[in-house]
Amino acid sequence: MSQKIRLAERPYVSIQGEGVHTGRSMLFVRLSGCRTSCWWCDTRYAQELWQTFDPETLWKLIEGFNCKDVWLTGGEPLDQADALLPLIEATHCNVNWYLCTSGTTFSDTVLKLVDNVWWVTIDYKLRSALAKQATDLRFVNSVAAKKGSQMEIKFVVGRVEDFTEIQELLNGRPDFREHAVIQPMYDPVTMKPLQTKVFAEHFIREFRNSGVRFMLQQHKHIWPGVKRGV
Repeated sequence: MSQKIRLAERPYVSIQGEGVHTGRSMLFVRLSGCRTSCWWCDTRYAQELWQTFDPETLWKLIEGFNCKDVWLTGGEPLDQADALLPLIEATHCNVNWYLCTSGTTFSDTVLKLVDNVWWVTIDYKLRSALAKQATDLRFVNSVAAKKGSQMEIKFVVGRVEDFTEIQELLNGRPDFREHAVIQPMYDPVTMKPLQTKVFAEHFIREFRNSGVRFMLQQHKHIWPGVKRGV
């Protein structure tokens, strides 16, 4: 019997507002549950359970949206890797699966999941996130080896000191620079970016000619204050 997949809300079509795919229309599938608990999390409701699905039933729901690009997010999708793998193995030729994850879990099942998705976004947990679990560098290195150009590493910054931590990581892996996106933190209550101008000016000074991108969350400017379904 297949494991159930837990969702935090009904799947929805919207505009991708983060990272290198900003502006694309996608179907968003938000999974329930996350163990990192970053203090600035803007999707705390993803800890809640909306409904559970077996893989076949969820696929029928997804298929009904007629969207080629499907963004798996959370919550934390890798916490449900065992349940997701049969679904993605069976359907990866039908849609482009995009996996957005903090990369805190590393296992054979997780690596098989990575093999079957089209794209991986790693939401790398900097120290300032106060996450209960850190991003596993084994996962980051494995994704880089497996996916090549079909990946990005997102860094959410909330203080100037975060840039030093990012530089240290990228100095050790210069090949990650072209995949890196720096994103200013948004207040989880007001949904407004924090110190955007300060961070942008610091980025210009410290990351000139690096290949790293600085990007805002577009959907929060299109739908200000809206937390669900965008």
